[in-house]
Amino acid sequence: MFTSYITRLGTVAFAANQIALNILSFGFMPSNGFGATATVGIGQEIGRGRRLEGKRFGMVTVYLGWDLCHCFNYDKIESTKWYMK
Repeated sequence: MFTSYITRLGTVAFAANQIALNILSFGFMPSNGFGATATVGIGQEIGRGRRLEGKRFGMVTVYLGWDLCHCFNYDKIESTKWYMK
């Protein structure tokens, strides 16, 4: 919907919008990857009847995701520390 409004502004505006959307989607890719990894890993462990290992797999994935965010210096990670208590 938004892009249809941008196309009315011309080809340069449309190209700039596409570049911005591609950059924006790049920011979501790591979290989508960690989410898919956690889903598959937890599902496999539960399927094997090892619920505790599934929980451990999920928590390790959370920690790895947070570490990745810290590598990119995301300041909003501090607001999620309540979750780990």
